[in-house]
Amino acid sequence: MTAISKNVQFINKEELQIKDRTPQRTPPPFPANSALAVALAFKNFLHCPCSNRRSGEFLDTFCGKKYLGLRGYERKNKNESQTYRKVAIVIILNVFITLSAFSQTAINLNDTVPNIPFHHLLNYSDSNAKLNDFRGKMVILDFWATWCKSCLNHLPDAEQLQKTFGNKIQFILVNSYSVRETPEHVGAFLKNWEKSHIKLSVPIARGDTVTRKIFPRMFLPHYVWIDQNGIYRAATSHHEVTEENVRNAIEGNYPTIFKKQ
Repeated sequence: MTAISKNVQFINKEELQIKDRTPQRTPPPFPANSALAVALAFKNFLHCPCSNRRSGEFLDTFCGKKYLGLRGYERKNKNESQTYRKVAIVIILNVFITLSAFSQTAINLNDTVPNIPFHHLLNYSDSNAKLNDFRGKMVILDFWATWCKSCLNHLPDAEQLQKTFGNKIQFILVNSYSVRETPEHVGAFLKNWEKSHIKLSVPIARGDTVTRKIFPRMFLPHYVWIDQNGIYRAATSHHEVTEENVRNAIEGNYPTIFKKQ
């Protein structure tokens, strides 16, 4: 029999401890920015490999644990984990409430239009304005984009109608971030466009981020008609933007104008 070295130390079975080889990970500090926290939560949730994404698993991910692997952390830090869970639930509920509010901002015909802000204005006395600044006039918002050929073809129509009706009406050309254009890009484009077309004098709002929620639209150009008292009267295509229809609208007659999608 082979001799056993005297240096070997025997360990009693009771003293034997099997340590978890999983590294103990301290959860990252809870983000101070709640929007960032929610973004991280949904990112982890969408990438969670678990087929059964129960709320508990989702919140485990949110609290900084690697999916379902660090159960030991939850046992040792139960109070802290529960605190994270509560904060996560509150933030998530707030996000859903906010999203619901956004989805309800669209208005219907004959509703009063909110005091919409316009920014980065061209052809106006100030770089910023609000819808109520034009109260007393018939306002037509012309939603357009530089890549929309039909929009560009009808910009001269808005300019001509503005000159025809003068102070009784106000056209505002509105370019939104939702069409993937920046105020700088729009300004540079118009400088080149006006060299071979007409010089526009109607106000041009750039970088709009508000009207998309209030006036949902699928196609451009899109025209929103607002009466002298700030009431939403019509949404049309360019076909309805005629001298006859504008004159009727100024007089309060909207029988032939419909709501366009």
